[in-house]
Amino acid sequence: MGMAKTPKVQAQSERLKAARQGRGFATAAAAIAKHGWKQSTYLAHENGQNGIGADSAIDYGKAYGVDPGWLLTGHGKGLTADGKEIKTAAGKAVVLKSRADLVEMGGKEFANIPIYDIRAAAGFGSENYDETPIDYFPIAVSFLRAITDAPWQYIGILQIDGHSMYPTLHDRDLVFVDLRRKTLKKEGIYALNFEGETIVKRAQQHMESGHVTLTSDNPQYKPQVIKHSDRLHVIGHVFWSLTRH
Repeated sequence: MGMAKTPKVQAQSERLKAARQGRGFATAAAAIAKHGWKQSTYLAHENGQNGIGADSAIDYGKAYGVDPGWLLTGHGKGLTADGKEIKTAAGKAVVLKSRADLVEMGGKEFANIPIYDIRAAAGFGSENYDETPIDYFPIAVSFLRAITDAPWQYIGILQIDGHSMYPTLHDRDLVFVDLRRKTLKKEGIYALNFEGETIVKRAQQHMESGHVTLTSDNPQYKPQVIKHSDRLHVIGHVFWSLTRH
């Protein structure tokens, strides 16, 4: 007996199928053959057996001409099965795929962590959807292992814009984000996309209601309660920062 599909995974599979049909592929097999995807992986996504990850969403989005965030959350530009373009008012969700690589300097391994030109607002939100790295930050792999269990391939860097997380995070700080962490099971500081805006907040999801509380460290900003968590896309968990002095 198979596991029951969750509403989130079921919705992702339906959007993926609609995008495939909207692009003129009558069968999943035809799309798989065209784009060279692994058959078992794609079918598990379209059948709702497995949820779609960020990397796969990027690949499918590029192939079908839809936003990766739409496949994941329903927010952004998508397609109906008859090929009509749709776009929700929430805007495009930010989905980052780390492009880090390793280099050797002085006999030590360094990971070139990508810096994205996306302002993660510690305030009222910042719209910026360029997912191409503008620079790279070299950091010793041994040091990374000391501060995080995130593999270097799944780390990205964003810039803080605003003062709502002061004194923990300052305006223009660089924050290191674990791009694997896509749920709010553990309370902490997260980079989030809320209705098209990128923000950094302390986030906690309530077990019974599913509501999410977003809290700023600056007491001048009041906590926000998001009652419909599907409006919120988790970019990743903030685990470290560089502060300007």
